Amino acid sequence: MTHHDSHVTDATPEQVRAWLDAGEILLVDVREVNEYAVERIHGALLYPLSTFDPKAIPLEGRKLVLQCGSGKRSLMAAHKLQAAGSGHLTHLAGGIQAWKAAGLPIIRVDPQTGRVVDDALECGYHGFTFDCSGTCIRIPAQEIVPPRTRVRSFPVVERDGW
Repeated sequence: MTHHDSHVTDATPEQVRAWLDAGEILLVDVREVNEYAVERIHGALLYPLSTFDPKAIPLEGRKLVLQCGSGKRSLMAAHKLQAAGSGHLTHLAGGIQAWKAAGLPIIRVDPQTGRVVDDALECGYHGFTFDCSGTCIRIPAQEIVPPRTRVRSFPVVERDGW
């Protein structure tokens, strides 16, 4: 952890993940509703900066960690909280962008269908959904998926930032 200024500490995505998993923190996402609707960190509560009220944050004995898209708005929210009397605060340095860059899971929603998209792949034509191993996990309008329904899977390797 590094200190951004004398009252706000930068936390890494890995630190925030460990704290979330242990139930030690309240993670507050200060992005706007439309951003939160498309993708978010599981367990984060939404309190948009545009309507941010420091008195509305449910501080129930857990450490508060603020988060946004890149880290700028979470610092602004931290300063609003401090102006309202909060002491030392922590924010996710780099926001959800850093979280994703660290390979940590997020909840994504397909804006066209409203369905949650996870690490599965959905065929846009047939609607079949396959997991990372290539096994079919969902067929529209069919309750039972035949166990041998699968596609060949290949490892994905990122190169040159792509």
